[in-house]
Order: sequence, then structure tokens, then C-alpha cells
Amino acid sequence: MFSNMSFKTHFLKTIESSIQFTLEKEKGCLPFSDLLIKRSPSGHLLSAVYRKSTHSDRYLNFRSQHPMQHKQSVINTLLEQAKKLSSTTQDQNSELKYVKRTLLLNGYPKWMIKDNKKKQYNRSPEFRSKVVLPYSADLGETSKGILERHWIRTIFKPIIKLSTVPASRNDAVPASKCRGIIYEIPCGSCEHRYIGETNEA
Repeated sequence: MFSNMSFKTHFLKTIESSIQFTLEKEKGCLPFSDLLIKRSPSGHLLSAVYRKSTHSDRYLNFRSQHPMQHKQSVINTLLEQAKKLSSTTQDQNSELKYVKRTLLLNGYPKWMIKDNKKKQYNRSPEFRSKVVLPYSADLGETSKGILERHWIRTIFKPIIKLSTVPASRNDAVPASKCRGIIYEIPCGSCEHRYIGETNEA
């Protein structure tokens, strides 16, 4: 007879044999995603923020060409995570110190981190309309300030998207140059080679 978990594992393997399962036993604590679940001496479950040993502490740098609201979101997210995932005051204070130190290493000024602790729960004003603009480091924040004084919400979009950068490095090969090409593929285990030719049509 299968246990409930064993039955599910067996069932999934009948669907796809390449699926692999691992079992990790609790050793006082158990990581799950960005959460570390711990068991106190009394048997109660506690939680804290978890990071892998390979975590680089690299976040959106303050000096990067991104809208200020994106940088504020980085601070808000890390502070909110520290408060929501830490079940004890000790873990929360330790995580907040870690976040502050990490943000400083990523170029964030002390005043911005301090202000965000107070303002992160403030509601955004009700805008009457919105405008989408390409972001410019020189004019972006200035234009946003002017428009928001007139109750117009400003949404910035990147001028160059990351997905377009790798594609722009390689020029497309014309179709006329992709026909009648002779190619050679060496065998990985012997000295034989396969020589072929692309279709002329």
C-alpha cells in the first residue's frame, strides 16, 4: 500500500518518468522559497527570511538609469519582507539591519531608507488621468513632479528593453545566403565526419 505522498509521486512518474523528487528532512529548520521555518525549543514553529549561500545581495543600483519609483519599490519590498516573514522581534531587527546595510552597498542614501520606513504605508493620491512617457534620467523626475501637481499620474516605460539587447547584436542573415551552404559535423566518439549541404530552394 502506498502512503498519500507516495501515491502522488508514483502517479506523477507514470505521467512523466523524468520527474525527480528529493526528500529533505527537518534539522531544526527548513527553508522554503525565501522563508526559513524554524522550530523553537517549546515546539512552536517560527519563521524568518531565508537566503541561499549563493545570494549576491545585488539589487537595482540607486545610480542606475531607472525611475525613482522603481528604486523606492526595492526598499519597500525588502522592508515589507523583513516585517512579514520574521515572526520574532529579534529576527525582524536583525533582518532590518541586514537590509539597510545591503541597500547602502547598492548605493541607496540613508535618508531614502529612513523616509521609506515611515512612508511605505501611505496611500497614493487619487489621480484624474495618466500619461506614459519614455524614461529620461535628466527630465523624468522633473516632468513627473510637474504632472502630479496637476493630478496626472506618470508611468515610465524603458527606452530600450532588455529582451531586445541580445537580438540587436546579431544581424539577421539574408535568406539568399542560407541556401546551398556546405557544412561539416564531426562525430563525438570517432574520427568520422558528416558533410552535408543546405537545400538550394
